[in-house]
Amino acid sequence: MKKLAELLVDRRRIFAAVTLILTLLCAWMALRVEINTDMSRYLPSKSPMRRGTELLGEAFPDDVAQSSFRLVFTGLDESEIPAIRQMIADHVYVSRVEYVPGDAHYNRDGRTLFVVYVDADYDSHEAANVQYVFTEQFRDYDFEIRTNETPKTEVPFTLLAIGVGIVVVILVAMSKSWIEPVLFLIAIGMAVVINFGSNLMFGYISDLTLAIGPVLQLVLSMDYSIILMNRYREQRGQGLEKRAAMTSALRGAFPSILSSSLTTVVGLLALAFMTFKIGRELGFVLAKGVFISMVCVFTVLPALILACDGLVEKTAKKTLPLPTAWLARYSERARRVIPFVFAALFGLFFWLRSFTPIIFTENLVDDLTPVFPRDNTVVLLYENRDEGAVAPLIADLERDENVRIVQAYANTLGQPLTRAEMTAAMGQPDDPAMPQLVNAIYDAYSPDPDAAMTIEQFAERFTSNDQLREFFGEHAELIFSRMRDGIASQKAQLCGKDRSRMIIQTTYPEDSEETSAFMDALYARCERDFAGQTYLIGTSAMVHEMEAGFSREYLTVSLVTAAAIFLVVLLSFRSAVIPLLLVLLVQCGVYMAVTLMGWQGYDVYYLALLVVQGILMGATIDYAILFSSYYRELRRTQTRGGALRGAYANSIHTIMTSGLILILVTAILGAFCPTQSISQVCTSIALGTTSAVVLILFILPGLLSAFDRWVIRRKP
Repeated sequence: MKKLAELLVDRRRIFAAVTLILTLLCAWMALRVEINTDMSRYLPSKSPMRRGTELLGEAFPDDVAQSSFRLVFTGLDESEIPAIRQMIADHVYVSRVEYVPGDAHYNRDGRTLFVVYVDADYDSHEAANVQYVFTEQFRDYDFEIRTNETPKTEVPFTLLAIGVGIVVVILVAMSKSWIEPVLFLIAIGMAVVINFGSNLMFGYISDLTLAIGPVLQLVLSMDYSIILMNRYREQRGQGLEKRAAMTSALRGAFPSILSSSLTTVVGLLALAFMTFKIGRELGFVLAKGVFISMVCVFTVLPALILACDGLVEKTAKKTLPLPTAWLARYSERARRVIPFVFAALFGLFFWLRSFTPIIFTENLVDDLTPVFPRDNTVVLLYENRDEGAVAPLIADLERDENVRIVQAYANTLGQPLTRAEMTAAMGQPDDPAMPQLVNAIYDAYSPDPDAAMTIEQFAERFTSNDQLREFFGEHAELIFSRMRDGIASQKAQLCGKDRSRMIIQTTYPEDSEETSAFMDALYARCERDFAGQTYLIGTSAMVHEMEAGFSREYLTVSLVTAAAIFLVVLLSFRSAVIPLLLVLLVQCGVYMAVTLMGWQGYDVYYLALLVVQGILMGATIDYAILFSSYYRELRRTQTRGGALRGAYANSIHTIMTSGLILILVTAILGAFCPTQSISQVCTSIALGTTSAVVLILFILPGLLSAFDRWVIRRKP
């Protein structure tokens, strides 16, 4: 250890230069990391929906990206509606306009809804042009336009700036020099850049990981810099010159920083046991980031501190006083009661947390949603040989008031229509020639006045009729060709070579009890009535899969995290009592956080629950380790009360500095970030860290004191 410390100090300029070059390289690489917004890519390889998505792409390879918008007019006169609809349809990029006169889904509370479709992505020039043109074109109307796009998962730059500002304020308040926060941010900032540039090896990362990863890496690893700086100041205070002081500081800080980072890394890596691979990605990225931060603290920060040693001395200041003597007195006096209080708290919050609902996606709501809900689309992919089972299913689905549209071959091109129904389907009811034309085709097909045929059969007979060919003359081939191409194009959207699809548009939320019941019934119906393999595809189908296995997955992650952290702490203390107390204490903090989320009216986002489990168990347990280490070390030479006072005094600044950074930064992001998933994750971490810090300051000392004979290591 001594040789490593000397090497880091003697070659500090080389290490710092190499790290700087690596930072610049990774900054360039970070711009080339693909950002993924398709959560279905994280489904496990054996997932039915993932397999269905792959088969859907094979069956319909010519599908184009599509975006949709809700155009809502207030106080529109009925006589104006046809002209408005035509103006919308005439836009060069609009492929389809959806509106049904008299239908409550499109006409409600004096408002009129047009659903507009564009055959291009939401990020495309076409989609942007549609929004711009209609905003200008209908500016004289009481008009609103809303995209149906899922909001991007991102943290506004202003919030990030506020978060960094909070970090600086806390560091300034707790540091003994005005320049220290700058040195810390430089070292950890370089680590953040290196971490995200190195994500290029994964091929892509999710927008969620990109949004919260840098912030979490910053707040999770800032205490490493604080530990090293405190050690260096202690050595300088003992009269050592700066090179010798840094060598000694590195030797002294290495075990603390290594164990601290190891518990965090292990806690985060437990997320790799999630079958839904977004957890694995987030766990790997954050664990890698914490490790890189540790390396930068050992390679970059010593060079910065030694280079700025004089400036650190010149900018010395007083720290914020944190009196703790009363806490020590309270913990010693209440030591016989605290174990029972803790047992009651653990049992209470273990029970209460079960009442907090878990959600698996963002239930997207805007100001138009209460009047005109967003569509939630589910696609059923089935084998062509099961076409006969589709019509009864469609009939049942259409009786569901929350199902707006069901579209399949069986109820479009493949649905038998009478003469009157076919006339209406031709779309020209006011043309007196249309009924005669339809009757002529039907008479040639069957003399039965009640005979029925499909649109596809009608088109086939229409385009092969010699009398119609003579009637249309030189235009016949063009008319017939357009009809055949139109029918073929529509059929290609619904029927593939071996599989067909049914498109079900509902007003169910993407994730709710009602949606879960609907999906359960749909899965059961497909299992019962279809002979071949069926696949349900869509956000609600993905939620259904995740919901089915979440309890098992959460239990696995919790047990793996607790077991791994227990072993790490066991190796550090060589005592089973301390790791057991610490793991139970932090787990209680997790239960408290989940309960508090429920009391505030939140449905907890599943990833927030898993992340808070890994982060709290891996990161906040460091505070408990720090306090326990001081207590056991001081207890060898002091009384129980003296050891408590010394442990509080030596650990309080580190606990409060790191804890406040983690709590306040995530609380601000949780309160003001517009993206629900990020808000949930950050709020959960803020509440969980607060719970853990409170337990560490008010419960842990009493537990250590109560179990004193098993906690202290007595020499034989």
